[in-house]
Amino acid sequence: TAPDDGIKDIARLSQRPTALDTCHVLSALISDTVTYRKDKTSSATPAAAALAQGEGVCQDHAHIFIAAARAMGLPARYVMGYMAADAELHETHAWAEAYVPELSAWVGFDPTNRQCPTDAYIRLGCGFDAAGAAPVKGCVGPGTTEALVAEVSATPTVVQEQ
Repeated sequence: TAPDDGIKDIARLSQRPTALDTCHVLSALISDTVTYRKDKTSSATPAAAALAQGEGVCQDHAHIFIAAARAMGLPARYVMGYMAADAELHETHAWAEAYVPELSAWVGFDPTNRQCPTDAYIRLGCGFDAAGAAPVKGCVGPGTTEALVAEVSATPTVVQEQ
């Protein structure tokens, strides 16, 4: 998430009178600038490289947002989880959150889907970047085989006011 000149430019272009407006403009600008395309980046692709390439996935969108927000002095973090589409969970998803001083709150931004997270988003973890938000970490030694299978289901609940 180290900002280069390209990320600093996108941050500068996003500047608005309030942090909230700035973050909304930044999220939209990332959506307009970096086309969602699978297999164009990897987990090791820096935010600056994804921005320069103009293609990437949700991880890249979140990392670019985080790098630009931090370049403007706004605290930002990476969030990893699921987004329920059509009441089903498919693959993991990533988005960003920025601390918005005028609200005294962390606010989520999802440039990939051009929206702020809703009740359809399920957070698994957050951190400084994707590596810090990973829910499972480990290493495998030479000559070993490892497999991980995970199944996730979620059931919406209705909260009744008393």
